[in-house]
Amino acid sequence: MDIKNFVSNIKNENRIPRIIRRIAGKHISLKYDPNTSSNYCTEIDGNYFINLGLLLAMDEETIKSVISSQNFPDITYDDTLIRIIGAASHEASHVRFTDFNVLVKHSQEVMKAKNNVKEIAGEWLKTKDDSLFDEIKQETYNYVYGMFLTQMFNSLEDASIEDSCLRNYGRIPFVSSGINMLRNLLTDNEDEYILKNFNDKEKYTKSYIETVITEIRHMAVAGYRNYPCRYTGLANYTADEFEEMNYLALYARFNAKNSSEVFSASKVAMKFIENEIKNVANEYANKYIDELKNETDGDTANDITNDFSSEENDFAIAKKMANASTGTPPQKTPEFTLEIPDNLQEQIDNASKETNNNTLNSAGGKKTNNNKKQEKAFDNSQDSNSEEENEASNDNKQEKTSLEDYKKNIAPILDKQAKSELSKSYKELNKKKLSAQQKNLALSINDKGHTPDLNETDKKCLSDMHKGVKIRYFSPDEIYATMTNTEPLYEDITPYKKLARKFSKDMKRLLFRDSRIKKIPNLNRGKIDKRNLHRIIIDDNCFYNKIDGKAHKARFCILVDQSGSMGGSKSKNAYYASAMLAEACKITSIPLAVYGHNNTSDVLLYHYLDYKKHSKKYYDNLVNIVKNGGCNHDSIPIFYCLKDLVKNRKHDEKLIFIVISDGAPAGNNGYQGQCAFDDIRNIYKTFENFYGVETIGVGIGSDIGHIPQIYENHCLVPNVEELPMELLKIFKRTLQK
Repeated sequence: MDIKNFVSNIKNENRIPRIIRRIAGKHISLKYDPNTSSNYCTEIDGNYFINLGLLLAMDEETIKSVISSQNFPDITYDDTLIRIIGAASHEASHVRFTDFNVLVKHSQEVMKAKNNVKEIAGEWLKTKDDSLFDEIKQETYNYVYGMFLTQMFNSLEDASIEDSCLRNYGRIPFVSSGINMLRNLLTDNEDEYILKNFNDKEKYTKSYIETVITEIRHMAVAGYRNYPCRYTGLANYTADEFEEMNYLALYARFNAKNSSEVFSASKVAMKFIENEIKNVANEYANKYIDELKNETDGDTANDITNDFSSEENDFAIAKKMANASTGTPPQKTPEFTLEIPDNLQEQIDNASKETNNNTLNSAGGKKTNNNKKQEKAFDNSQDSNSEEENEASNDNKQEKTSLEDYKKNIAPILDKQAKSELSKSYKELNKKKLSAQQKNLALSINDKGHTPDLNETDKKCLSDMHKGVKIRYFSPDEIYATMTNTEPLYEDITPYKKLARKFSKDMKRLLFRDSRIKKIPNLNRGKIDKRNLHRIIIDDNCFYNKIDGKAHKARFCILVDQSGSMGGSKSKNAYYASAMLAEACKITSIPLAVYGHNNTSDVLLYHYLDYKKHSKKYYDNLVNIVKNGGCNHDSIPIFYCLKDLVKNRKHDEKLIFIVISDGAPAGNNGYQGQCAFDDIRNIYKTFENFYGVETIGVGIGSDIGHIPQIYENHCLVPNVEELPMELLKIFKRTLQK
């Protein structure tokens, strides 16, 4: 498809802005740019915008195809769309968790160094004092160092943000898989690029330094990417240096509680590229001085800063975001408590203190004495490094032991975390790549009029894991007709009718306990109370008022799980419970509908008893509940029953939905586990919030441990006889709300 249709299809993905609002906690507009791979969030006139460069979410072959043919891939639930969702989630997490003031403060110091270069150059033009060239070199170093520190911070902050997003919002559909797939694609492409272009001879260049920073970022996001990790760009480092890099990267990802701590870790990590930065800065400074000697306008500082234009754009974006942000971003709660080697922890603490005082040490062109001190520190930095190395060698044994212990402790944790993240990513992806995009489930299923039109609820309730799932509905008449053509089933429910009568009396007492008229005597106004007229001699409290009582009304719906796991005594108990509740509702004239469901290739929904069809033959339908088999795709039947309950309700009715199940959803399309639990909970909670429907999970017998994990209101009873009392307890709490 062409660019216009491609962007239009992406804009029609309503889930992307919904995900962003949920993560960021505020309304954010989206800008889609099909021509770049640049992603960032900024603020303009009080409005937040996330710019999504759509090329970032495409693999190399797709990008080449797009560039050559200007045709974009079709947007379905393929890898491209999921990566776009991952990129949007990542940027929204920056709004939620990143403290942009950290980068703003740093940018002020960096830009101060840049301006100092120009001021000193202007002073040289006036005085022709060549000693000022040393000050230019120092300020150039400060500027270049600050720019590379920006890159290091952005890399480690990305890792920290990804970890926060996955742990706090990874259950949102497509977020976890989107971030993982995007990270895998980027790191694999970067690995290939480094492998092809890495050159030891070009060690002291800007591209080499950026390669090292990229490799350190790969260490920090190893849990979100494929294995093995090559780390080609770190071939020149020793094993001890490699380990220290790894510890710092993992500290930023797991332990850092906020952006300030990530920035401190970034400053410590800069020691691994300090010598390379000095050489690059020296090259830029010499080039600047040569140009300065040839030119007289003093404006050649731009020759130095052109290579860092993207970082300066980051500064501008961070400044806008910091000014627009309200309050301090929430701190991360580290998932693991990792103790890093003592020497690294001390360096991070020192960097943190230094950050609080000043991020960089830069001075103006007129502060000559201070510049000379900086020059001396710059020229003698190699000697200082040697002294530090000698100091470090004295504690080598202790440090080595600490590193080894740390490595032993962290290895199993990282391995488990990495495998868990990758496993969750692919399981989630397999469940959700079922079909092309649909707006919501209710619009795609022919329910023969048994579901109300609740479009807004559909959008909020239904997750994407049900796309492509078909449903077959069987009406009460169809079920009864089938029974007349086959051998009838029979289960004796006589013992439970007595329970039903007692239950109905208790229910009626509960529903009508507030219906009596209450008389309030001894009032000084109202109707005259003849019995209290004698009080008129003492006071005028001889009046009374009446308060009319209010009878509670209720409407019930029962859904029974008829999957294979409900075989044996479970299915019989479910039938006995349903028949008993149906008998009690019949006696008390409470409207009731009864459904059953299981799952073969499609979801099968059996409507045994309807609100409007209560003749004896429909009650006979209930015996079919003892039939069981197949799987159970619970969410769709629950959604249908809740919609039918809301559609048929009358004024002032309390809606009560009862699910009888063993509580373990297991559809034949991978619908199971924690994702299914969360999906069921999301559906009934939405109806509870919008329409006041009370959902109760009922487990009868043994092996029903999953019920409490799904349903807030639940009762677990060893046999059917105890069910009425447990339900009455829940009904009492429900009616008091």
